[in-house]
Amino acid sequence: MSAEGSGHLVATPLFREAMPLIRYDLEDEVEVAYDDCPCRWRLPTVRVLGRGARGHAVAGRTVTQHDLEELVYGLPARHGVLFWRARAEPERLVVQMEAPGDQGTAAASRLAAQVRSTLGVPCDVTAVPPGTLVPERVLTAAYDVVKPRSLFGATERWDKAVLYY
Repeated sequence: MSAEGSGHLVATPLFREAMPLIRYDLEDEVEVAYDDCPCRWRLPTVRVLGRGARGHAVAGRTVTQHDLEELVYGLPARHGVLFWRARAEPERLVVQMEAPGDQGTAAASRLAAQVRSTLGVPCDVTAVPPGTLVPERVLTAAYDVVKPRSLFGATERWDKAVLYY
């Protein structure tokens, strides 16, 4: 039986000729479990909680990137939300997300209601056009390392899209 529990995600780029044995601690907190599967395979489930699993204080509560990801990616697919970012201010959460024009208002309204009810913090959610947070060139260019990040503290710069290299 393999190990289960919590820990850090470590990656090794096996296909890099210059440094195939370098290991990178991505500082993502993860949980590994071996739950029963109807297919009878015994494979691990890795739940990635993210770098910011510790979270940021907002209106007396702690908000993590994982908390927000669950809500954002739990939105109906018809809203077309793929990219988002948030800034945890002392008294409110500010969220921006890319959504097509015809879906933006509904997606923002739904997410704001979910943040307030699930996380219990005041928030402002706005939809921006696709390509605003993550430009097309970022999605089509080749980078050695790309580490997405979406939740920022009140004093951190969040204008680098959701990517840090």
